[in-house]
Amino acid sequence: MSSLIEKTLKEGSRLLRDTLFAEKFSNLDAFLQKIDPRVKLLSFLAFITISAISRGVMAPLVLVVLSALLAIVSKIPLRRYIPRTIIFVPIFALVIVLPIPFITPGSVVYEAHVGPLYIVATQEGLYTAAAFTLRVWACVSLAVLLILTTDFSALMKALERMRVPRFFVLTVAVTFRYIFFFLNMIHRTFVAVESRTIKKARLTRIWRSMGFNVGALFIRSYEEGEKVYMAMRSRGYAGEIKTMSTMKCRKTDLAFTLTSIAFCAAILLIEYGFPIAW
Repeated sequence: MSSLIEKTLKEGSRLLRDTLFAEKFSNLDAFLQKIDPRVKLLSFLAFITISAISRGVMAPLVLVVLSALLAIVSKIPLRRYIPRTIIFVPIFALVIVLPIPFITPGSVVYEAHVGPLYIVATQEGLYTAAAFTLRVWACVSLAVLLILTTDFSALMKALERMRVPRFFVLTVAVTFRYIFFFLNMIHRTFVAVESRTIKKARLTRIWRSMGFNVGALFIRSYEEGEKVYMAMRSRGYAGEIKTMSTMKCRKTDLAFTLTSIAFCAAILLIEYGFPIAW
C-alpha cells in the first residue's frame, strides 16, 4: 500500500513537471514565443471561451486543429505536445460523459440486456458526449500551448499588467512554483517511513502514519513559507513582480490580435448565425 502511494506521488510529480514546467520551449525563437504575453493570453482566453460555449463539435474541433498548427509553427514537437493535451481528456471528460449516451433520450443506436438491466445508447447521447469531450480537449490543448510557449514569470507579469488582483497573481505564482517542492517533500516522507519499516504494516497503521505525516507537512509548509517570505523581503520584495524583460506591443501583436478576433467572430457566426447543423 505504501509503495503504491509512493509510486503514485512520484509519477504524479513527474507528470506535472513534464506537462507544465517545460520552459525550454518558451525560449525558442518561434512564432508564438515572439507574441506579447498579454496579447497571447487574451487571444487564448477568447479561444477557450468560444470552445466552452459552443453547442456542437465544429468549433472545438477547429480549435484543436488550430492549436496543433500553432504548435507546429512554434517549433513544439507534436510527439511531445499531443500526449500532453490528450492525457487529461480521459481523466476529466470521458469519465464524466460515460453515462450520457445511456440516459439521453433519442434515436436508439445500441441496446443490450445485461442481467436484469436493459442498456440503451442513443445517437443524441453519443453526439453530446463527443461534443463535450472535444470541448475539453480544445481547452486543454490551448492551455498547454499557452504554458509551453510563454515563460511563467512573463505570464504572471502579463496578468499583473492586465490589472488582475495582485493577491491572485501572487497566489498562483507561489502555488505553481512550489507544488513540485511539496510533492517531493511528501515523496521523501514516504521513503523515510518505508525505510524504517521492518515488516509489512497493517492498513490501519498506514493510514494513521499518513495522518501524522500530513500534519507534519502542514507545519513544514508553514515554516517554508515563512523562510521564503523573509528571503524575498531581504532581497527587496515590496509586493510587485519584477522581471528583466519589457512588454511592448508591435505590429505582429496587432496582426495576431485582429486575426484572433476575426477567427472567433467567424466561428460564432457559423455556430449561431447560420442554420447549419454540425
